[in-house]
Order: sequence, then structure tokens, then C-alpha cells
Amino acid sequence: MKRGLIAAVAYGILGAYSFSVSAVTEPAWDSLTDQEKQPTLARVDMLLANPDSTPEQLHTSWLEKKLADGWTTGSPFDAQKKQHPLCVPYSDLPQEEKTKDYLLYAVVQSLKDLPDAEEAALEAVTTYQKQLASVAQEKGAGAKQDPAMASAIAVKYIGRRPDWRDSLYNTGLYFTSGQTRQLPAAIARKLLKHADLFTEGEQDEGIVIADTTTSTDDTGKLLDEAAKQLQEKTRQQEQIQDVIDRLGQMDKDQLADYAYVNYQQKVPKTLSVENMKERVIQLVNQFGIVP
Repeated sequence: MKRGLIAAVAYGILGAYSFSVSAVTEPAWDSLTDQEKQPTLARVDMLLANPDSTPEQLHTSWLEKKLADGWTTGSPFDAQKKQHPLCVPYSDLPQEEKTKDYLLYAVVQSLKDLPDAEEAALEAVTTYQKQLASVAQEKGAGAKQDPAMASAIAVKYIGRRPDWRDSLYNTGLYFTSGQTRQLPAAIARKLLKHADLFTEGEQDEGIVIADTTTSTDDTGKLLDEAAKQLQEKTRQQEQIQDVIDRLGQMDKDQLADYAYVNYQQKVPKTLSVENMKERVIQLVNQFGIVP
């Protein structure tokens, strides 16, 4: 499961715990700026890169970095004064903070090996592409549906709005009022969960899939474009993860060189190796991979 989704889930759980303790409501993850999301993402990255590290070890590394940067213990939090209420040894942390650390640890450990929804969608779209390619071999506008599409499900849009565009499942699909599309079962089942928007249509109600060079049905084209976008996004994410994995094997000199050569940033070697890794990983996530 991708780091961004893990961070969002962790943020939500930690926010719910905070509300149960202090009745303070945290803003929604999607409303945060990239800078505001960074602390949670950085903690997730460290747990992913160091799955055997305990919450106490992670806090100790974080504290070491803060102290090296000139931060002191103090309340309330003040970035300009470099004052942080949690700049204390782990044993001196409030029990609430220790609980949050273990909740975060449990979330990352539970989710890190789950398959990605995007990958599942990509697999369904790719399967559909192969089915369309097979159908395209049949000549004439009256070509019958390929046997491989026997498992396709007709999905009809019944929502109140005049149209609907997918922003949930990365399919690239859109529907106009009353429109029916023949879709792979995996995608159809996702849409049919939204009973206020979709219902199962008659199998002959959708446009018959014929020669893809003459058919007016653009379902295949939309899914093909979505598959390409997903493949590119997955490729980029895999490249970033490969870099992070390599950083996990570097020593202080290599980390300092990598940060300076690729991002013209100096990472102090006075930091621990783990804290240097965290700094460099933040650079990779912020600026991307340098060719």
C-alpha cells in the first residue's frame, strides 16, 4: 500500500484518538497543505524504511535531530523559537503521545503489505484492454460480443446530476444521464456499490462492443487512457521507492553526497545515520527523482 494512503489512514486514526481524549477536532487530511502533511509522511517513511524500529527508538532519533538543530523543550510549540513540548526523553513523554506512537506503528505494520487499490484497478483495466483487442479482430460493425466479455456487467447511471466522472477508482470513465456501459466485473462491482448513482442495466441495453475502429462506444478508449496513466503513475512511485530503498543502505558519507549532488542541499554528518536518511528521503519526496 502506498505511503500517502498509509499516512492518510494513520492521520485519521490519530485524529480520532486525540478527539476521544481532548475533544479537539483535527482538519481533514485532504485539506492539509503538502507542508502540513510532511510530518506524518516522514514518520511513515521512517517506519517503512526501518520496520524493526520501536516507537521509542524513532522518538530518540527524532529528538537527536531536533536537539542538533538547536531545538529546546518548551510549550507551546513555536517554530521561530525552535521550541517543542515533545523535545524530552521518551520516558518523559505524556502517555497520550506514547499511545499515538504505538498506534502509528500498528497502522504502518498492518497496512504496508496490503495490495494497492490502484494496482487492482490497473489489472482490471488491462484485462479489459486485452478483451477489446480480441474483439477488434472481428470485422464489420455488426460483430458480436467476444466470449471473453461474457463476464461484463451492464452499469447504468441513474444519478441526479446530468453527468458523473470517476474520481474514485482511476478508471477515467464518465457517464451522462441514463447512460449504460458494459464494464469488466471488477470495475462494475465498485460502481454498483453506489446505489444512488448506478444500477445494473440490461445486458443488451449497453452499446454492443464491435469493431473498435468504427464503434461509437468510447468505454474502451477511456479505460485504455486510464490504464496508461496508472502505469505511468505506478512506474514513478516504484522509482521513488527504489531510491528510498537504496538510501536505506547508505552510510553518512554516501547520504551527504547524494543530497548535495542531486539537490544541492547539505545534510549535517553530525546527525545520526537514521536522521540523515530521513532528511534525504524528505528531499526525494519533495523534489522527486533527479535524472
